[in-house]
Amino acid sequence: MVMIRALSIIILCILFFSIHAQEQNHATIRGKVLDARTGNPVELTNVYLSGTTRGSSTDQNGNFRIDKIPYGNYELVALHIAYQLSVQPVQVKMEDQLYFTIDLEPKVYEGTAVEVKGEDPEEWRRLFKKFKKAFIGTSPNSFDCQLLNPEVIELKIDDQSGNLIAWSDSIIILANNALGYTIRLFINDFNWEMYRDSGKFMVYPIFVEMDTANSDKINEYKRRRLQTYKGSCRHFLATVANNNLDNEEFFIGRSQNPGHSPKPIRKSTELEVLPVQDLSGFFEMSFYNYMIVYYQNHKSWIKLKTDRLIFDSYGNTSDYGLIKYGDWAKERMADVLPSDYIPEENY
Repeated sequence: MVMIRALSIIILCILFFSIHAQEQNHATIRGKVLDARTGNPVELTNVYLSGTTRGSSTDQNGNFRIDKIPYGNYELVALHIAYQLSVQPVQVKMEDQLYFTIDLEPKVYEGTAVEVKGEDPEEWRRLFKKFKKAFIGTSPNSFDCQLLNPEVIELKIDDQSGNLIAWSDSIIILANNALGYTIRLFINDFNWEMYRDSGKFMVYPIFVEMDTANSDKINEYKRRRLQTYKGSCRHFLATVANNNLDNEEFFIGRSQNPGHSPKPIRKSTELEVLPVQDLSGFFEMSFYNYMIVYYQNHKSWIKLKTDRLIFDSYGNTSDYGLIKYGDWAKERMADVLPSDYIPEENY
């Protein structure tokens, strides 16, 4: 019996991000972060476009600036340990000069602070081992990943569902030494079904490239990034968007349920893919039941939560509308690339 895992990793960032090569003019976002109660500037606030490599930190006057932003729809995140998280949607058009004033609400702490790490340190370590497997994964990339501040993560088993719940008031730092990124993220939700080994988590990450002067190391990062990208759901959607399915190694099929493996076909005419009106560079796709996608010796199933899936020409989409099964369901944070990653085929 084959166990099919369902996964919904919602990275609140990839809301239809589109890059149109190097010749594109870029936009700039500037702004100021203020205390919502006093009106005073808030220094050292992390302000970034979730899921990308683009972000900034406020200066002593609360000012920030993010440059070289390709057009698209984003989530602008403002994160400070003493304030409540701020997230707002941003639509960026070419050569935009956008300005935002962000008012942060101070966190209110009632009573005496209590540190919760399960029933005891041993229990926390047991739960953390399960969390790490679910969050980072078990792919080859995962062996080169390390959570640098695991002590800030709170863990518990939900009394009613028996699910593993994780949360943190702090920024979690993940060093992905396989792909060459330091990922700083905020967990908005983590809910994992222990029995089925499936679930969902919602995060707001920013990716920072690791500094190295070693050319061999840089090339290794590029090689492993491309290796991770190849055969991924994002690679598949980019192939579909660019009408290149017949020239790639993907095959598709109509499936009644996860685990059902019908005869694969390659013809792109089997897919109903249309440009999104009034939104250049974006596409929508719809299908019934399940679609199975074959790539080399891998196979995955996808199912739409809504009547259509919108994605851009680089395969970026919001996972709100998509449930993954099979090999794609095994992808975790160790296998996530920033949405502004562009494949370099020479590696």
